[in-house]
Amino acid sequence: MNKKELVEYLEEKKEYLDIMQKDFGHDSWWYSNRKSDNCIKCKIHAWVDSSKVLALLSEKERATIELLELDIDKMCNDIVWGEDYCFEWGIVGQARRDVLGNLKEEYPEVVDITYHGRQGGWACIQYSFDIMSKAGFTLDDLDYINIKIKDLRELKKQVDKAIETMDNATEYYLQEYKSLCKSICDPASYVYDIEERIKSEEKNLLAQLDNKIELSEKLKAL
Repeated sequence: MNKKELVEYLEEKKEYLDIMQKDFGHDSWWYSNRKSDNCIKCKIHAWVDSSKVLALLSEKERATIELLELDIDKMCNDIVWGEDYCFEWGIVGQARRDVLGNLKEEYPEVVDITYHGRQGGWACIQYSFDIMSKAGFTLDDLDYINIKIKDLRELKKQVDKAIETMDNATEYYLQEYKSLCKSICDPASYVYDIEERIKSEEKNLLAQLDNKIELSEKLKAL
């Protein structure tokens, strides 16, 4: 590339990099810093067949669920999304925390991941890049008449590396997203949590019965 081509290339990429270093901003797409092209579509259209989850439980556990009138579908839903769709918890919330931590460890340029749209179906990865030539020129200096071609080449090299980083981060995120959807559809993903929920419900019920017995004995003693 000659100097003119380098400047044009860098000006084009600067606009893209500026966008990717901003957070989402306003909750509305109309006023946000990002458009869907600058986010990752991560809508989850996955669910589990609760009858297959029940099949993995013991006969006693299935009988307890029926006796206590526990809603297996709600329990599975809570395991995925957290109780009352509290996205901070559940399989989805844990997966989101894990992918952010892993990306930050692999790519220090990753600042944060936020989720937007009506049900958080768009992931916004925010980056921070420090792009500067050895002579101290940045992408804000492209119109400087005395900037040398070697500085432009240095900037291009760093810009290309930044774009590669974003492409790799996006690819990693999409792989983790596919793994998450697969996990949600896997009945085995729910067994441990449901077993723990059954134990908790049994413990609470027995505690309530003990309290009632104790209260009954006190009433008899009056």
